[in-house]
Amino acid sequence: MKKLVYLCLLLSSINEVFAQNQYFNQQILPLGDESALLANSGIAGQSPNSAVIFNPAALSLNHGRSLSFSGNAYYEFNFVAENLANINGQSLDLKASGFQVLPTSLIYHYDYWGWQWSFALTSPAYLNYDGLNQFNFGREKVYIEENLHEVLYSGFLGAGKEMAKGWSIGFSLYGNYYSLSSNSNISYYRSNPGAGFSSLREFREAESYSLGFSLGLLKKWSKVRLGLVYSSANIDFYSKGRSLRTTSNSLFPQIAFTEDYQDNLNTHLAHGHRFGIGLHYLVSQKLEWSADINIYGQASQNLFPQDSLLPLGSLRLSSGIKHQWNSKLANYLGLAYLPRDRPESQETFILSLGSRFKFNRSLNSLSIFFARGRESIEASPVRMDYFGILLGTSIDLEW
Repeated sequence: MKKLVYLCLLLSSINEVFAQNQYFNQQILPLGDESALLANSGIAGQSPNSAVIFNPAALSLNHGRSLSFSGNAYYEFNFVAENLANINGQSLDLKASGFQVLPTSLIYHYDYWGWQWSFALTSPAYLNYDGLNQFNFGREKVYIEENLHEVLYSGFLGAGKEMAKGWSIGFSLYGNYYSLSSNSNISYYRSNPGAGFSSLREFREAESYSLGFSLGLLKKWSKVRLGLVYSSANIDFYSKGRSLRTTSNSLFPQIAFTEDYQDNLNTHLAHGHRFGIGLHYLVSQKLEWSADINIYGQASQNLFPQDSLLPLGSLRLSSGIKHQWNSKLANYLGLAYLPRDRPESQETFILSLGSRFKFNRSLNSLSIFFARGRESIEASPVRMDYFGILLGTSIDLEW
């Protein structure tokens, strides 16, 4: 029975990390236009069509009307947790994987009242997984079943305007919709002598709507652009969730059943303030370099009241290189790093590599990205890998 209790506590910890992994590590999935090829660097206007997401002041670099769309033609994740428990001298490793096709951003840009306006829809977090892990330890067997669906959609409406002496200002409003449905079952069986079984079921459901705003500045020189942005913490507009946890035990001589059902929970997916600074440098007519630093404040509350508060990745560093081969082809390399600043947080590395090519009045993107997150649960190493193939296009609507 002690083994099952340990596994139940372990599974709860895994649920916390697995179900909220992408959101609390900001911007793992590529977002936007050119920024998606630069590991989501965009504060200094590296990707003007994506500026409403990263720094609305950089919208001033746009002119006319345009439409951008991007999505993962292939997206795969792999979760590996090693040596989570030891039963009869054998280690228990938990693995999960899955793949899907999903859109990541849709952006429309236009001029009005002397300002550059932009509207964007993005999907910065998405996981959909159904799987079963089975472990045999002689007379003992363990089954772990996971069903998880998590999605975060964000919408932005912003405007930017160029002022005097190379300065630009901008603002944007954003809204988040978050949904989580998670169902976990863990069963432990023991054959004769002393036959019996124990099981745990944990069901969670959450929905959250929130609002916030961003303010940005951009300064332009002949070869350098410097961007600053502040994004507010998101304000809870509506949230609701429920959870169910049941345990049963028929390991002789104990027979027991417990149930804990909670309804009408405040499941607001909160995040803290964001401060960002970005630099873009025109090395030559064909080579550009850029870098971003984002600092995230800590979340104000748990997704579920009974959970321990998971910290945000407090720092995100990203950098990218663009090489313009000719008027119709450019290549990109992007790198990002989220350091581990406390024992319970996750360290993440991100790499993106791709090209953009011009065809008639459109600019089309093809890239790959890879991300790896590392952390520990109960001193056991845990790894989450992401791999994706991204397709995108930007169309000039000024015919």
